[in-house]
Amino acid sequence: MKLKRIFKWSLRLVLLALVLSTLAVFIAYWASTNDCNRNAAAPTNLMKAIRYCEYGSPDVVRFDDVQKPVPTDNQVLIRVREVSLNGLDAYMIRDACLNRLIS
Repeated sequence: MKLKRIFKWSLRLVLLALVLSTLAVFIAYWASTNDCNRNAAAPTNLMKAIRYCEYGSPDVVRFDDVQKPVPTDNQVLIRVREVSLNGLDAYMIRDACLNRLIS
């Protein structure tokens, strides 16, 4: 009888944790900002960037001039000279909202 009560409370706690974590994920997803419409400030502080701001075909990828990020005291700015793309990158750019929530 006592084992049944422990199992029932454990199941309730697991379900509560699942509901709270799902709620936290949706709040974080909807509260995230999208800075793709931000304009660059000074022409001397620009860098080239390849960005995508929405899901879709490769047509949504843009090559833009963006403002160079300024690191804070506990951050480091790293210059990336080369990158590579694979099939997973192309899959995540497409309309895969469920995959974005999972990852």
